[in-house]
Amino acid sequence: MFGRLGCMSFQCARIVILWATKFIRTRFQKCKKCCARKKLDQAQARLGAEIFSLYKNEQTDWPNAALVPQYLKAIEAAELEVFQLDDALDRINADYLKKKQEIREKCPTSKE
Repeated sequence: MFGRLGCMSFQCARIVILWATKFIRTRFQKCKKCCARKKLDQAQARLGAEIFSLYKNEQTDWPNAALVPQYLKAIEAAELEVFQLDDALDRINADYLKKKQEIREKCPTSKE
């Protein structure tokens, strides 16, 4: 009886600590994702402003303009960063669930 109770309390404590670390890591990644999203929005705004200025000057060949490919590369890099941070968040969640399951398997709480 006492052995099972000790095992259950230890299991709960480990899961709480695991959840807290997941929470902190997730918050950190979400902050980084917010910054990356801002960079993406700024890059898209710069591209839009460049295209609008070319349109305003009645230049129809904007895909071949000098700055447009640079802005497109900046947008691709910013999008890649956002996608990588999404993947990191998914990995954090999957890692948490895997470790939680491992903890539960080490100390079965079912009645015998």
